[in-house]
Amino acid sequence: MEHTEPPETNAAAGGFGVSRLAVQLGQRAWQNPVRVQIGRQHLDSLSLRLENKQKDQLRLTREAEDKRREAEAARRELIWLESPLHPQNIVTWLTTRGPRILLVIGVSGLLLYVLHLSVRRVARTLVRRSRGARGAGTNRADTLALSFRSAASVLIIILTILLVFEEAGVDIKTILGGAAILGFAVAFGAQNLMRDYFTGFLILFEDQFELGDLVSIGTITGTVEKVNMRTTMLRDLEGRVHFIPNGEIKAVTNRTYIWGRAVIEVPVAYTENVDRVMEVLLGVAEDFRSDPEFVDSVTDHPIMLGVDRFTDYGVVIKFMMKTKPDKMFPVRRQMLRRIKNKFDEVGIEISVPHRVIHQQ
Repeated sequence: MEHTEPPETNAAAGGFGVSRLAVQLGQRAWQNPVRVQIGRQHLDSLSLRLENKQKDQLRLTREAEDKRREAEAARRELIWLESPLHPQNIVTWLTTRGPRILLVIGVSGLLLYVLHLSVRRVARTLVRRSRGARGAGTNRADTLALSFRSAASVLIIILTILLVFEEAGVDIKTILGGAAILGFAVAFGAQNLMRDYFTGFLILFEDQFELGDLVSIGTITGTVEKVNMRTTMLRDLEGRVHFIPNGEIKAVTNRTYIWGRAVIEVPVAYTENVDRVMEVLLGVAEDFRSDPEFVDSVTDHPIMLGVDRFTDYGVVIKFMMKTKPDKMFPVRRQMLRRIKNKFDEVGIEISVPHRVIHQQ
């Protein structure tokens, strides 16, 4: 009998790897119909079992996916329960940390209120004790009070913020480290600003000038209208306002510190009797001092210095009057007006330079 080779059998039929036994049975039983039938039945049984296993595997995969979803939902629920925004956590935080935070804020507010009420009185008391002849110095006291109150308020607010963060559970070491780095960078980049503030503090502390004083700073002369820790504002005679950074102030000439002095020079002709001229000048000064309109402006008797110098146009006689700080220039102008009128009345000639031109 002629033998025929059995057909090729794929050991991996169906994609799930049919057992090798089924393949061998198929190879042996293809010549015997009964055995072929039995092999087919066995193969069908194996296929059914494989299908059942595939179903079980699919079911287990679905169950695992469901478990994974449940675990993810549980994880999200746990994160929400641990979140500071959870209502229960908010209530717990408010009951445990809230009262202490409110206490810190309340104490800080009380300190700011007490500082606002007392700093001006304390400054005026200290200035009054330290100024002596300069007087009560309310302008300087108010300037000092404003500057120190601003600095103290900033310090209290910064300390309050740090204490609130600490009570809230925030690590302030990290905040202080970042603030130190930022402060170093700001200080390095704002050296001129820090110099202005330091110089302004020394100016206020040493009482170099105050509001209303007539001062000369560099080439600028004017009345102090505003002074703080950073800048000084001067207004000159023409009304121009000059803002001078305190760090650029090297020297200050205060023309009205404690008191002022009106220095008056009167040139008269060589033909005049200088003793008579000085007597007339003293009489005008005494009359001016007793004038009710200016009695509070002049604080002492006039001082006659006498003949000051000889010039090519006459004799210069100088005298001076002590005045209040802000009355120096009004007194001088009023005295010059009265001297001119008096000299016209008594016949004293005020000499001025003369030039004679001879033309051929």
